[in-house]
Amino acid sequence: MDKKYGPTVAGKIWANDYKTSDKHPDYKTSGKYHVQADESFIKGLVEALRGQGTDARIGISVWENEEKDGGKSLYVKLEAVAITPEEVQEAPPPQPAPAPLIESFDDIPF
Repeated sequence: MDKKYGPTVAGKIWANDYKTSDKHPDYKTSGKYHVQADESFIKGLVEALRGQGTDARIGISVWENEEKDGGKSLYVKLEAVAITPEEVQEAPPPQPAPAPLIESFDDIPF
């Protein structure tokens, strides 16, 4: 594979304490922890777009953290990735569950 990993940006996400409906997000960034896409990250995406036969993608990694006050947060890292379309393959469809060997024990003579 010929993936080219580029610059990364990172931030923290906390549980949304202001969630009042199902339409509100469960987790949210705030204040200084918004993910800031700096110049090198944007350049990495632009270079991937300019590459011959490559797509610009954003890889996402997430870690669970426990804060000092006992609260939970998620640490998220975004990474600019240049990838060729050949590397993007659809996942095979899930295989159906095998049929049970015996459908009922009622047919057993003992």
